[in-house]
Amino acid sequence: MKPSQSEHELLELLNSRGLLLTKTVDSVRALRYLKLDGYYRLSGYFWLFYDKSRLPEHHFKIGTTWDEVIHLYHADKDLRRLLLDALAEVEISIKSILTNSVCDTIKLKTQEDDPYWCWNKVYFKTDFLMPKPTRNVSGFDDFQQILKRADSSKKCSTRGGTVKLRHVALLTAS
Repeated sequence: MKPSQSEHELLELLNSRGLLLTKTVDSVRALRYLKLDGYYRLSGYFWLFYDKSRLPEHHFKIGTTWDEVIHLYHADKDLRRLLLDALAEVEISIKSILTNSVCDTIKLKTQEDDPYWCWNKVYFKTDFLMPKPTRNVSGFDDFQQILKRADSSKKCSTRGGTVKLRHVALLTAS
């Protein structure tokens, strides 16, 4: 295990490895990045700038600046934000299409609206609730029992210990 180091010590370490400060990213700003974003968060962006011929010593290529690392960090952050925004739109569309499709199908088959269709077991096949062939989970009612048991007990036992997550009850049901 590596010893804990302050932001000042980490900045000195990075400087000793050849990462150069600039007018835009001076020591004050670099310290702020180390404090708020963290050394280990930024370390993934350092790899691109390491001199591979000097590994495993982690020295930077000659002339590497904080600006380059921070520009890459922000570009990745922006890309992640764009992808998550797009993914959120896809998720909303899929949910909406699914809900509309199921509601239309139910209305066609029953000639009435059922605003609680998602809780009505007559609309669902229950075979998929079998997590493993050896488990004794036979259908919707057993599934509801498992969820009630998970809600009533704050903990669920697993081989690795005790976990306080509700959905683990599905995996540990017997």
